[in-house]
Amino acid sequence: MFLYLETLSIFEFIRQKMRYFETRFLEEADAFMATLDFKSVKKILYNIDSAEQTNDPKLLKKLQNDIWEFRTQYAGLQFRLLAF
Repeated sequence: MFLYLETLSIFEFIRQKMRYFETRFLEEADAFMATLDFKSVKKILYNIDSAEQTNDPKLLKKLQNDIWEFRTQYAGLQFRLLAF
């Protein structure tokens, strides 16, 4: 059992370190996020973190050329952030 847990923790460490891209927020994105409630921000940040680690097209969609869209649905609302 101990070896399994040790292996799992090493796997999680590797998974956490593997990122396909890094997200940096512009001032406008920070200002927008500041207007949202805490749970919405938490969900958006969770989805961004997941997209960085998994490269999932459901979380990050290419719109055209170098324009991408993060989309998060929470509490009946859809939040969209553009990425460049």
